[in-house]
Amino acid sequence: MAEAERVHVIIGETPFSAERMEVEGLPDGCGCARILETVGDLDSITKGEATTYLSAGTILVVRWLEARHPTTGLRQCVLVEPRAH
Repeated sequence: MAEAERVHVIIGETPFSAERMEVEGLPDGCGCARILETVGDLDSITKGEATTYLSAGTILVVRWLEARHPTTGLRQCVLVEPRAH
């Protein structure tokens, strides 16, 4: 089995380590990534202090950015914001 491509998911303005996942049926420019590190603090969520908590292993729907990360050269993506229609 081939090793997954390492990427950065940009959350806020911070890049977090993730792996690209091959998924069919998403719009052009979108994909999925599995985050490799925990984002946020679960305790702050339960106290109502934080707005984001993602545990390592969470699968995210993302939009790929054209620019690569300036330091690592890895592909970058941002979370796709759900919108009600």
